[in-house]
Amino acid sequence: MADLVFCEPTELYNILNQVTKLSRLTEPNYLCLFDVRSKWEYDESHVITALHVKKKGNEYLIPESVDLECVKYCVVYDNNTSSMEMFVKDAASNEEEDDEDNCNEHGQDLVCGAAVEYGRILIQLTHHPVYILRGGYERFSGLYHFFRTQRIIWMPQELDAFQPYPIEIIPGKIFVGDFSQACNPKVQKDLRINAHVNVSMETSPFFVDDPDRLLHIQIEDSSESKILPFLRYLCHFIEIHLHLGSVVLVFSTQGISRSCAAVVAFLMHKNQETLKVCLEFSKRKLLGVTGTAVLARAQKVSTEIIFLHFESRAQTGRRRREPSCNPKENLLLLPPRQCFLRGQFLVLEQGSPSPQATDWQ
Repeated sequence: MADLVFCEPTELYNILNQVTKLSRLTEPNYLCLFDVRSKWEYDESHVITALHVKKKGNEYLIPESVDLECVKYCVVYDNNTSSMEMFVKDAASNEEEDDEDNCNEHGQDLVCGAAVEYGRILIQLTHHPVYILRGGYERFSGLYHFFRTQRIIWMPQELDAFQPYPIEIIPGKIFVGDFSQACNPKVQKDLRINAHVNVSMETSPFFVDDPDRLLHIQIEDSSESKILPFLRYLCHFIEIHLHLGSVVLVFSTQGISRSCAAVVAFLMHKNQETLKVCLEFSKRKLLGVTGTAVLARAQKVSTEIIFLHFESRAQTGRRRREPSCNPKENLLLLPPRQCFLRGQFLVLEQGSPSPQATDWQ
């Protein structure tokens, strides 16, 4: 029997946006998304590709067109389920209750959420875990309104043409994508992107001549490329924008190797974690790329030695260096409460919360 587990909205978002050559939504055994809300709610709007679950009497029906045994991701959502626990459903709420001991006599029953109820049926039919969307449609549509639709039937050519969004690494804060997504105005608007880290040779049309919001690291997609000289600038840039409440898009040409290497380096810096831990975290987000591919492509751009350099810094402790004659090197020695914007120091207010990451010294 399969497991019944919760799925966070960011997880479903990333499942919907996985891509190989085309969107993985085109694969028949990749995702089955079930909507167990009422028919009129489903018709009003639902998550793209979701199937409405019909009922016959009080029993949910299983769609005959889907071979659940072979589906990798089965996700069920209702309006707002956020717990596996049973709750009290009052079938006669307009009647007065005498006391708590007589609650069952007044039509009260212990029931579970509709999504959980249907999920418990599905776990009998599949070998993979069945996911319950935490917070249901209300929470997901509030976070990702652009995935709402009224379309019921999706033709194969329409799924082929579906344009995925960047993968969400840190919810609402850091996304990783490819060059085409970085050039798409709709993506920038929907995700509220207001800072770019471009780890490629191409030039994107956004934030041109605005060094406060664009960090362009020109690196070839080659095993000979060296990202180490730029990692401190990259991590400080992202750290500053996160502290200022910005949403950052890290991208490269294909959104696989150089951008992943940059994100892994930042996660090591931010969380003071090892290479292995941060790679595993990134691989869980990038579901469309196998673990071996993530590791291999990241190491093509910046070898494991580069990451181990940062790892050793985290393990051996920070060492202070004397200020250099080069002002750019002195920038790297700034404490986390200072940043370098518009050619001058910007000292954050002492009352503001400190960034989680620490400086490398």
